[in-house]
Amino acid sequence: MNKAKTIRAVILAAATTAWANESPIPLVEETRVSTNADGVIRAQTIERVPLKDGQYAPWRTTHSVTREIKPGLTETVRNIVQTSLQGQPAQTIQSTQTREKTADTEILRTTEITTNAFGKVADVRIIEETTQRQPDGSLLVRVAEQGRNVHGEMTFQQEQQRRIQTISPTDTQMETRIRSFDHLRGRIDETAVQTTRVHTEKEIIRAETITRRTVGDQDRLVGRSISTETRKSDGSWQRETIEYGPGLYDRLTPPGSGELQPKRKIIERYTQQPDGSHQRIREVFRCDLNGEWKPMPFGWAGDQP
Repeated sequence: MNKAKTIRAVILAAATTAWANESPIPLVEETRVSTNADGVIRAQTIERVPLKDGQYAPWRTTHSVTREIKPGLTETVRNIVQTSLQGQPAQTIQSTQTREKTADTEILRTTEITTNAFGKVADVRIIEETTQRQPDGSLLVRVAEQGRNVHGEMTFQQEQQRRIQTISPTDTQMETRIRSFDHLRGRIDETAVQTTRVHTEKEIIRAETITRRTVGDQDRLVGRSISTETRKSDGSWQRETIEYGPGLYDRLTPPGSGELQPKRKIIERYTQQPDGSHQRIREVFRCDLNGEWKPMPFGWAGDQP
């Protein structure tokens, strides 16, 4: 017996481009999921963008199939087709992802092949994420990414080492160290460190992330984000995130001496509808030179996460 449900997500942003009205219009995303008696899960997601005349045109369609290969091992195959406003295929992404779980380890392997409108392979990515539970209860996560270089060869691109620790019943801390390939020096260097602290109190979840980056031989504070999420008993939630970054003239100051300025604000609202569907509204704002929040215009696909 098939079980099907529809998930509806609406992303709201200010549209000021030629193909959409100048007032805020939602980007609509609909997903239908069905589970067969054999446990195979099939999903189809259609994302539609608003046109200037108020009509909606599909621009990206995703088909996915998830099945269990053996106990503890599942495979998800996705086919993502992005089209132009004229309805012509512009890009296709074929993704194969396996998830393998044991008592203390989970390994997620993803291979993505991107093909352009002419049928030529434009990009290849291989991502492997390994999560291990440590004796002290913390989680150690390693994410390694490979991609094609200018010669078409698969080479190392980036690695993240993440440690997640429970500090108290209400607080969790995560430290992420990012290593990337420095093409100028021809070596792999640690390029950034992110520290996140999450505090949960009843229905309120607050998170703050600090990002530091090595600039030359100097350690510099380059980013900060503060997020507040409110959850309700009916499953709905609302989240506001404010992101901070270096000021416009920070490049003229000594490393670490410039104050971070507010750059972007994201407001998300998630609700469950009576028909079983889900709705998500996402508003994006940019901070202008006067310190005021202005709606962020979305282009072809919107300012998506």
